[in-house]
Amino acid sequence: MHRWDAYEAFATVVERGSYTSAAEKLGISKSAVSRFISNLEDRLGSQLLYRTTRKLTPTDLGRSVYERCVAAFENLESIELEAMEHDSVPRGRFRIVAGDSFGDIWVAPLVADMANEYRELTVELLVSDRNIDIVGEGYDVAIRHDTQPDSALRAQKICSLPHTCAASPDYLAHAGIPETVEDLTEHNCLISSFEPCREWKFKTGPVPKKANLGSRLLMNSGQSLISAALRGVGIVWLPELYLREYINNGQLVELLVAYRGDAMPVWCVYPARRRGAAKVQIFINHLRKRMAAAGALV
Repeated sequence: MHRWDAYEAFATVVERGSYTSAAEKLGISKSAVSRFISNLEDRLGSQLLYRTTRKLTPTDLGRSVYERCVAAFENLESIELEAMEHDSVPRGRFRIVAGDSFGDIWVAPLVADMANEYRELTVELLVSDRNIDIVGEGYDVAIRHDTQPDSALRAQKICSLPHTCAASPDYLAHAGIPETVEDLTEHNCLISSFEPCREWKFKTGPVPKKANLGSRLLMNSGQSLISAALRGVGIVWLPELYLREYINNGQLVELLVAYRGDAMPVWCVYPARRRGAAKVQIFINHLRKRMAAAGALV
């Protein structure tokens, strides 16, 4: 048994929370994982994990060992990254999860192009607004629109997406044009069930203001919300990038521009211990270039 195998088994147990899940990740038996951990604890002369019937939790020393393992493995993986980037040929399986609209509009075409360009790469994309445990479920990277992740994950910012309101000329002709944020209570606002976009935030002072919305429609798809707005159902609030085409061709009219809130950040999130780091970085670099070319804030 090489000592690095024991450290890798320990780090994987901390990330996965159980011997069984760690064994599945590493492709070895549960008993082998248990043996690695026991041998490591014997070598260090101290307990690394608290064991209960429900989960495994690192001790204070275990947390310190885990953090050092992460740093050590990242240094080793940087060597692989440099070698692979020099070769420019990412290989193996690459699993990505992205939210509905962003995944469909931006990530799916990129994934198709990567699969076409890198013939030794097998790419799996899940388009879902479900909050995925990317470590526990074995994903290499996730697109997130919330704050930066916890210490078990790393993140690189892709871009920022300013949101804006828009409605069709037909809707505005019969419902009127909202002049203030307060006016939205008198309108049918098309609400997204996607959590980062559910609350409409505007700048009416030093602190962003959450609008009190009048709504008769809730949808979980950005494209469905745009479709409803184009049909004159109500006012939509989405990233300006998604609405730009329809605003430019007159199908939608932009509203309340003076009250635009802060742009929503888009993060690429991946496990702190990055196996396949080259694939992650190549994906991030390609996605950043595409978003910049599309006019997103970087």
